[in-house]
Amino acid sequence: MYDIFMTSLSGSEVEDQENLDAAFGEIAGQLNLLNARLVEVTERLLATDLWQEPDMKTPAHYVAWRLGLSLGRANEVVRVAERRSSFPTIIDAFDRGRLSIEQVGQVVKAPAWADPLLLDIAEISTVSKLRRAMRAKNFEGEPDTPADAPAGASNAEADPPAEPKPPADRLSFGLTDDGR
Repeated sequence: MYDIFMTSLSGSEVEDQENLDAAFGEIAGQLNLLNARLVEVTERLLATDLWQEPDMKTPAHYVAWRLGLSLGRANEVVRVAERRSSFPTIIDAFDRGRLSIEQVGQVVKAPAWADPLLLDIAEISTVSKLRRAMRAKNFEGEPDTPADAPAGASNAEADPPAEPKPPADRLSFGLTDDGR
């Protein structure tokens, strides 16, 4: 099959930017779908103890061994699988091939409450930009009113905060006073 695919591309097709862009888009989507499936299966693996075979120290060791991955890559797969149920919006896009495992691996470092806010950013950001955004820790504390809190519930009856908090549905990028 490898030879058939390689011989089906003519020299002019390979050089045509539009065809290359389309080919990369198709490959990216397929890789994303396969990686999403890998994370889903790994989540099921974590729910069982089937990874505990002789010489397997962690689930990541098992994944690395079964798939021929580096331990670092397997750790990322396991970390995303562990956080899969906490990020339904991000995982839905991942399951549809819209995000790469590297993008999702960075986004799941955020608090789970930020899940619906991160999709637009994740879809247009490089992995490097997402890494910087997650490292900047722009997600301090919980939002003012969690989605599952009863209407009218508020912490305002206690001591009011000295400084107003930014809206919970806001994410910003930039330097802080200490240069971070």
